[in-house]
Amino acid sequence: MNDIYNFAFIQTKDTFNLEASIVLINRTRQHPVDYKRIIYTAPRRNWTALIIDSAEPDHYLLRSLSSRLQTQAFEFGINDGRLYFRLHKEGRTDSAYETDVMHLVNQKLRMLFNTGDVKRLDLAEPAGRLVMRRYHEHQRSRSWTHPISMQTIPATVEVYYDAKLEQIQHLLMPHTKLEHVQEIFQPGFSTAVALERLSNALAMPYITADTVETAGLKPDDPPRIVKGYDILRPSTWPEGSHLPTGWDIILAESWESQRPPPAAGA
Repeated sequence: MNDIYNFAFIQTKDTFNLEASIVLINRTRQHPVDYKRIIYTAPRRNWTALIIDSAEPDHYLLRSLSSRLQTQAFEFGINDGRLYFRLHKEGRTDSAYETDVMHLVNQKLRMLFNTGDVKRLDLAEPAGRLVMRRYHEHQRSRSWTHPISMQTIPATVEVYYDAKLEQIQHLLMPHTKLEHVQEIFQPGFSTAVALERLSNALAMPYITADTVETAGLKPDDPPRIVKGYDILRPSTWPEGSHLPTGWDIILAESWESQRPPPAAGA
């Protein structure tokens, strides 16, 4: 499955402070911001979804938002063939899952080897710290080969990314059979089926059975109905398209316009 799905939710109905917090975080962060816009939805069931126009999830932003707004944020999806999720509460990551931690580490190590940009690493994540350590070991070895290997992942890192279903149980639909969801975290389980089963189990808005309505492209066009995964796809909402009522967009100019100048020598 080559499709990319990055779903992100913040438990808040205060979209004014949500927008201000996103701008402030992206304006002051050290991590590069590779995307040019974020769409935020109208709140449903006390959750607001973020549509981040990027191929990569932004764990740093979601974790930071949970801290600034003193709430919880949840993100999940499929990226580079890996199923993942993160639950952040008040600035800390309470639960994390990755289908293939070795693949994640090697992917980030390859990126770092090619760019040398350590600012792209999220050092709040054990995988980020492991990548940094192996990158420094590679530099000290003065090797000309890529630092990609089948080195084992330390047990502490593996445990961090194990699925602990009880930690996200409060996010599931009532009467969900936990064993039915727990199955998807077993080795060899299809990521496509796993994503579908997790989506159906979560009590999050704008996925699976939800729909949204927007105006047609022309005044006489019938309303446009969007449903399922398409609701939270960036490609569903190209520049200039009508957004559903209560949704809004934050352009990169909002956080780039007053970005602090780089420190001397940076």
